[in-house]
Amino acid sequence: MCGPESAAAARAVGRAAYDFRFVVSTRFFRMAARATMPRTVVVVGGGIIGCSSAFYLSKIAGVKVILVERTGIACAASGKAGGFLAAGWGDGKTNELHQMGFHLHEKLAAELGLKSYRKVTALSVNWSEGESQQASWIDKVSTKVMDTNTAQVTPLELTTKLWEKAKEQGATLVMGDASEVMYEQGRITGVRLRDGETVVGDDYLFAMGPWTVLLTDFLAAHQQQFLVPMLSIRSTSFTVKLAASEEEPCAVFCNNDPNNNSHVELYCRPPVDGFNDKDEVYVSGCGESEYIKHADLRPGAKYASADLVKPSLSRVDAACATISRLTSRMEGVQPLRPTACLRPCSDDGNPLMGRLGCAQNGYVCGGHNCWGILWGPASGKAMAELITGAEPCISLQAFDPMRFTR
Repeated sequence: MCGPESAAAARAVGRAAYDFRFVVSTRFFRMAARATMPRTVVVVGGGIIGCSSAFYLSKIAGVKVILVERTGIACAASGKAGGFLAAGWGDGKTNELHQMGFHLHEKLAAELGLKSYRKVTALSVNWSEGESQQASWIDKVSTKVMDTNTAQVTPLELTTKLWEKAKEQGATLVMGDASEVMYEQGRITGVRLRDGETVVGDDYLFAMGPWTVLLTDFLAAHQQQFLVPMLSIRSTSFTVKLAASEEEPCAVFCNNDPNNNSHVELYCRPPVDGFNDKDEVYVSGCGESEYIKHADLRPGAKYASADLVKPSLSRVDAACATISRLTSRMEGVQPLRPTACLRPCSDDGNPLMGRLGCAQNGYVCGGHNCWGILWGPASGKAMAELITGAEPCISLQAFDPMRFTR
């Protein structure tokens, strides 16, 4: 049938097809242009997320990265965490983060030459005696295998190497304390440091760990609302030297020890010059963690910076007593390098990752709780892709940072 009506319909279909092709090609052009045009990205925060983002951004042609850090690279949780990695321990919303993170860690270990990365077996402790033992140095209680698809890395080595490589790729470091953002007509125009310097870029990523809550204050100064309902959990950790523990690489998880109110986790680490000693075992789960609110993280407050976060020595003693219930090799052993860090946890337990609704060139990535090391590289890669107009390697829909503000 070739009448006028069908000809008109054909023309309409043709116009619709043209319009669709135009829209698609225009979007593609804009994404390609955004990814290739010279641009400066300011990343605030020198932890694993900030350094991962800088690493992946600095790989992209035409992107200049300025990293702003007030204390030092990996000075907080990214240099003090345990570094346990598990591919299959996520829930529905975080499964992709777990799996992508686990994959990227193995890839990064090869690319960066990490000596602390290795596959391990995860064990759980049964406080009753007389059952199977999976690690000879855990000789006072029984253990069983939880998971064999797990690994470990020393976070300080990883984060340090990520930044060193980013620097090789052209990223620069500005040491300074971000005290406010400059804002005009729906865009961030600079980050003002406490010494008066302003760091200027085209895009801004805030990855400040527990101190990401300060972004609420920065934007409120410009009558812009951005809510970060997040608690930070102060957790104590330390290391001990247990003879020959490194020969049986494993991560050991204990249920609560009612005698000492601790639920220790032990990670046997391989010796790495400058990072891990021989026979070193990292210990966390010391118990009685402190919950930190927004007000305690503001300038001049109790936990205004990473260097103010101190360990609880009484919890170190309690954890040592628990370890003595696990292994005879603890006899006469003293704890080493007691430290503490803050783990940021949002109200719904999921991270905040994405664009700020009140600033078209502003982005945030934080709230990763105890999985910051595992999720860090995947988060940094996804943010680098989002900022430059590419499709992120993971879906960010569930982690929309504006979900608490709407």
